[in-house]
Amino acid sequence: MTLGWHEIGGTGAPDGAVNGYGRDLVAAQVEDQLHEKMATDFSRDGLGFELSFSLKR
Repeated sequence: MTLGWHEIGGTGAPDGAVNGYGRDLVAAQVEDQLHEKMATDFSRDGLGFELSFSLKR
């Protein structure tokens, strides 16, 4: 399964945007609970996020 999110119409990410506490907290849960990784993209258009994981366990 792949879950994607892309924000549009907002102010976008500032130049040099980096991961913050909230993103790091979610990533830690994804890695711990799903044993998978997630990807984020900070762009002028807005935040992009993608999480792919298997439904089979």
